[in-house]
Amino acid sequence: MAINFSNSNRWIRAGSANNFYQNGATSRSTSTSTQNLGFYDGSTEHIRFDDYGIVTNVFGTPATVMRKTQAGSTSNQNPMPMTLTHGSLPTIDVRSNTGTRAGQLCFTAPVTGAYRMSVSTLQGPNSMVSLLVNGTQWWSGTHVVGLGLSYLTLASEYIRTLSAGDQVQCFSHNGGNVWGDNGWTTLTVSFIG
Repeated sequence: MAINFSNSNRWIRAGSANNFYQNGATSRSTSTSTQNLGFYDGSTEHIRFDDYGIVTNVFGTPATVMRKTQAGSTSNQNPMPMTLTHGSLPTIDVRSNTGTRAGQLCFTAPVTGAYRMSVSTLQGPNSMVSLLVNGTQWWSGTHVVGLGLSYLTLASEYIRTLSAGDQVQCFSHNGGNVWGDNGWTTLTVSFIG
């Protein structure tokens, strides 16, 4: 749903007396040089709408990338131990969404809404990597059958509604190996609306 703004008179009413503008001035008119409508906490912009009512900036949109902790291959880990960094890979944890569950890192949803969850893995034959939500298997995930290969790179993506406080992790099962060298196995979770 979009909010329609005309080319002028972009304002927010606080209570019943004042109308606040992007620059904090109060009155009922705005200059034509004012573009977009933003919500601020001090000098930090938290959300912005363009002239068509489309959200063009959300401060601190929840997002985290975690990587399998161990180098080399391991099998049957529930939950899979993960870290925010591995080697030279950057840390990504917007709004401090990483918590712990069962002694391992997890993504913790700060707000209720739809989230995109992506799992990328390097897996050996017979391995399965699935998603856990609050410690319970939610999706069967990626599965490598024999195929005569030593390993295979797989990726999957899901969209699911999470409630505030829900926790997301990965686990491996079915006996096959999953690699963790330099980000071969990653879990990415981000808020989409």
